Amino acid sequence: SGSCGDHAWGADRDGYSKCAWLGREPYPEGDAALHAMGDDAGLCCPEYPSGSCGDHAWGADRDGYSKCAWLGREPYPEGDAALHAMGDDAGLCCPEYPSGSCGDH
Repeated sequence: SGSCGDHAWGADRDGYSKCAWLGREPYPEGDAALHAMGDDAGLCCPEYPSGSCGDHAWGADRDGYSKCAWLGREPYPEGDAALHAMGDDAGLCCPEYPSGSCGDH
């Protein structure tokens, strides 16, 4: 047992080498997420880079629907590569065209 931090998943420890196989970067030293109990990459490595659209909760699995609604847009689905873009605004983090629409192709 033990937390992600106890198992050296932070950026100040072994996090870069442990998270790399998922194409992820580790949580920074001292991040509250390192207090999660576990010892696996799915739990101990952030899904999105720090400062990215996904990190700022723009995905459909987080706050994306409410954040994109004022533009008449729907959010990117969870895990979409577009959520790795660095930013925190609707113009960048919400798709211009709905998925499956003519503009999307």
